[in-house]
Amino acid sequence: MFADRSRLADYLTFTAMLIAGLIVFGRVAMPFMVSPGPLALNYVENTPRISSAGMPTRSQFAGIANAGFDTVISLAPANVLGAHDDEEALVTQRGMRYFNIPVDFAAPMPEDFAQFARILDSQRGKRVLVHCQINLRASSFVFLYRAIALKEDPDQAYDDVLRVWQPARQWRDFIRDTLIAHGRPLPLALE
Repeated sequence: MFADRSRLADYLTFTAMLIAGLIVFGRVAMPFMVSPGPLALNYVENTPRISSAGMPTRSQFAGIANAGFDTVISLAPANVLGAHDDEEALVTQRGMRYFNIPVDFAAPMPEDFAQFARILDSQRGKRVLVHCQINLRASSFVFLYRAIALKEDPDQAYDDVLRVWQPARQWRDFIRDTLIAHGRPLPLALE
């Protein structure tokens, strides 16, 4: 069934992440989707230059580089299930830049988003993949960047969040507060 050990390891990693995600996030983030995606778990192309996803497997970083990504931003803390302790090396050895902002899922902070926005601003014109564990943090941060920095229509941009999940209360509050702090309108789904 599996052509090599690497594919078997990827399958087992994906399966473990799926089960863990269902258990860990099931109580605070329901509903959410889980899809293997072409480049990583729950992959969404948000704009021609910015995509969001869940945690790539070790072998998927080669596909991410081959797909033309210049930068990878991880919003996952180093100790989350499925994280790679050598992710920076997995990314940089393929010629991409790497950034990590360890966002606490239970308590996202305005400072986290401010740092994220600065990094994305510095990468304008480059193709960027933003990921976390399952694409819950990543989809929310990418939405905020699109609505605030890129001045996209919040309702249209928020559709990409809803493709992945219905944000839990702390995330709805965080998104709402961040939009208000930046003088941007709320999507109808959050009013």
